[in-house]
Amino acid sequence: MKKVIFVFVLIVVFYLNAFACSMFTKTVDGKTLVGNNEDWKDPNPVIWIQPGEDEKFDCMYVGFDDYFPQGGMNEVGLCFDGFATKSKPITKAAGKPGFQGILNTHIMETCSTIDEVIAEFDKYNLQFLDGAMLMFVDKTGDAVIIEGDDYIRKSGDFQIVTNFYQSEVKEGEKTGCRRYDNLLAQLPELKVTIDDFAQALATTHQEGKYPTQYTNIFDPDKLEMYLYRFHDFSNYVTFDFKEELKSGRHVIKMKDVFPWLIAYDDFVNLSKTLAIKLHELIDQDGLETAMDAYPVLKEKKDIVYWYPVIEAEINELGYTYLANKKIDEAIFIFKINVEYFPENWNCYDSLGEAYVNAEKLELAITNYEKSIELNPDNEGGKKVLERIKGELEKK
Repeated sequence: MKKVIFVFVLIVVFYLNAFACSMFTKTVDGKTLVGNNEDWKDPNPVIWIQPGEDEKFDCMYVGFDDYFPQGGMNEVGLCFDGFATKSKPITKAAGKPGFQGILNTHIMETCSTIDEVIAEFDKYNLQFLDGAMLMFVDKTGDAVIIEGDDYIRKSGDFQIVTNFYQSEVKEGEKTGCRRYDNLLAQLPELKVTIDDFAQALATTHQEGKYPTQYTNIFDPDKLEMYLYRFHDFSNYVTFDFKEELKSGRHVIKMKDVFPWLIAYDDFVNLSKTLAIKLHELIDQDGLETAMDAYPVLKEKKDIVYWYPVIEAEINELGYTYLANKKIDEAIFIFKINVEYFPENWNCYDSLGEAYVNAEKLELAITNYEKSIELNPDNEGGKKVLERIKGELEKK
């Protein structure tokens, strides 16, 4: 689908990767901790250190191997994470300019307090948050949940966020989220210690199709992160942000710093989809190897069982490659979606966009025309089609 890449990536990554997460913070006697469970299907989470440039703050991010920051902490103790929610119209910020980039990354590089965070968000159109929320906590324990146009400030000594809009729930009503209610029952008496935070997060972890891939607890005063892997709360690794910065920009794969877990191994082997398999082949062995392997995978009668074909997931993978300027990889992935979902207009729209990026305008036109034939209301596709036809006429 034709979109500005940074907006598409932000929406998709928050909507999918933050499928069901839990985050909370508590401050007592000046001591603040921030805890988070990251629940998703991707078994390849990573940490990366991003030294600041041009007077920007140093940052430590956590996420997955698409390197879109799901959460993080900067050198002055500002922490954040993101959460998927149902769609909520953005109205107050509608007339403001959009931020050209990833706004939460910009916030982490430039802000130190919650007041600064809110002031920065107030400058921009927040349309990208119509199905997602962000929570920020600063070193003092001040915190805010950003619900698109609305800000919910921390009012007591703790604050919790999961995957619903708290502004829409009246006091005394059930939230509909057991993870939130579970934490709400514990937080008043919870001690601000790593052990107590880990125990609380253990009671809200998930298993099954979207398990808790990692749990992180930030200490914004010490600039430390305590990391737990694949909902195993018997073992954690401590990351000292200042020490990690001495090695410059680098990436740490979580699976490389934790012992092997049979539960993790079973999840990886039993939950692979076609998109995950192709992603592995391309990134580990190259595009040509993946292109050679794909026909073999197709011929297997059990491919639908072993490698489920999920249109939205394949589309997400294609846009991940497109965002990283790996256009040939994106075209390969989008063509597979067209093959499996020939009646889905969006598959042709996405492939058309990849061909535009490859400057193969005739192929782009073919796919946009097919997309519009399947969905006459594809106004975005019509505008792109008109533009690229005009470009061809000039040549």
